Amino acid sequence: MRKKFLHALDATDVDPDAVTEELSAVIRCYTERHRYYHNLEHVKRLLALCDEMEINDPEIMLAVFYHDTIYRPGDSRNEEESAAFARESLARLGVDPGRVEQVCGMILATADHPKPRDDLTTQFFLDLDMSILGAAGEEYQSYAEGVRKEHPLLPDFVFRKNRRKFLKKILAAKIIFCTDQFREKYEVAARANIEWELGTLS
Repeated sequence: MRKKFLHALDATDVDPDAVTEELSAVIRCYTERHRYYHNLEHVKRLLALCDEMEINDPEIMLAVFYHDTIYRPGDSRNEEESAAFARESLARLGVDPGRVEQVCGMILATADHPKPRDDLTTQFFLDLDMSILGAAGEEYQSYAEGVRKEHPLLPDFVFRKNRRKFLKKILAAKIIFCTDQFREKYEVAARANIEWELGTLS
């Protein structure tokens, strides 16, 4: 992960000790005990998918590292606080402020997953984040189970109601994925997975 983090920073003069400190802080976030899906494996999966789909944009990769650093299940401020975490961390690493704001913009977009027409970078990042919806059946089931485990205090009927609402909203969209590459790879499978999960929530 250090190698990928350095690549994402896209700089040759960064302080190695600072890199170690900031990356360690990021990893600590993703290894909190309450995380079953929004964890380090999620980040590793997205980084591997970047390799698979030849997505080399440093800002996208930085957004992958930082987008769920703050995650408290059910808290509407997660994206805002993750963006703030990224802004402070990347500033300490000397990343150009313009790049930092681009990364933070992508993180903030995960709050409601819009489909920005003229921002291909954000489109690819949002598609990466949603790609789990089109995963193979067993992996999708593991994702769904992980999300449930992250809400242990919610009564089952409340969780099911909220989850159905979330999934139906996705399914009602004309397209789930912003980019042609992700639609071709995941759109059909994502709709099938969502239909399957809705069946388990009835």
